[in-house]
Amino acid sequence: MFSLFDRKGPASERQRAKAAYEKIASLESDSRAARSARIRQALLCRAALDKVFVDGAERFATYQETVARAVVDGREKPAPPVAEPFVTIRVGGEDVVIYVPDEYVELVFITGGRYQRAEIDAASAIDLVQGVVDRVSRLELKVDDQFPALQFLRDELASSVPGDADAAAGEDAAGRVDVESSKPPPVP
Repeated sequence: MFSLFDRKGPASERQRAKAAYEKIASLESDSRAARSARIRQALLCRAALDKVFVDGAERFATYQETVARAVVDGREKPAPPVAEPFVTIRVGGEDVVIYVPDEYVELVFITGGRYQRAEIDAASAIDLVQGVVDRVSRLELKVDDQFPALQFLRDELASSVPGDADAAAGEDAAGRVDVESSKPPPVP
């Protein structure tokens, strides 16, 4: 009877998180309650994937430093960091464990690492993570709404590039430069 309130540790929280995700993903009903549960889970997954992106960036930065030290010291390179499908996020003042399937977590984690290493720009990172969030929402949880991923990075990108200067510089909405329109006029 009290099993709902028995929080014995991280393992049981992980089991509950995975069971909740799988239950919501398998819902057949289109009732208001089912739609609400799907949307809530999709928003939690989006928040978890945002956190995974940041974790990937931070852990790959640390990994790069560790590899550099290992090379200088003549030691063997350590194994690269790996993503965890269980993410703890803060919801309403308490920590909640969220489960997102491995394949999605791994893609976002690696994208965070690639962004950190400057292999991709902010717009590309946003596009890649948004695609993953859309797949989780639409394919897994059957939610048609789009929830913007990496809003903090979108805000940073928007504040670093003035709106009217984009068109004048030949940039599209994602900050990519149109080479043809950005060429200087020929010198007479």
